[in-house]
Amino acid sequence: MNYKFISEITIENQIVDQKNLFSIGFSSDINGYLMTVLVCWIAHYERYYSITEYDYHLYKTDKELFYNKYQKELSQKKNHCFTENFIGACALRDYDGAKDFHHAYPSEKNPFQGYLYYHNILYARIVWESQEIYVPPVQAIQIDENNFRFPLRDSCCLMKDEAGNPICYKLNIKF
Repeated sequence: MNYKFISEITIENQIVDQKNLFSIGFSSDINGYLMTVLVCWIAHYERYYSITEYDYHLYKTDKELFYNKYQKELSQKKNHCFTENFIGACALRDYDGAKDFHHAYPSEKNPFQGYLYYHNILYARIVWESQEIYVPPVQAIQIDENNFRFPLRDSCCLMKDEAGNPICYKLNIKF
């Protein structure tokens, strides 16, 4: 089983596109290339997308082609930006759970304790007093005008509270 706990994502050889509010570079944390898109919400945060080394160099030589290739990811339109390239975020609102799911159970400190990097995805590491879970980011792949597929749910189960209310999806994994 190949996994890694990461507290914070770092990017090397970063190129910043201030006009379109994103940057690209190499992350030794995941041993791959990332695009980080700045989300301007109540508080600013970043979404992480996996890109290839080829795309990193493509940006340097043909920005318009790069923009076209990643138009969904850069659009920040609800659901449409959560492509297969979306691997995580700094904010739990982009993870597959109910509002404030991380406060479902008591915790001595902030329950969001970074990430579990597993199968090229940054699962949110949620640590409660009673248990530790790993929540997938939302990947919402549009099937048709009204329907979406959520591929990361295939390796997860829906976690519910004592009353049967959904809390979040959690990765089916044991260490």
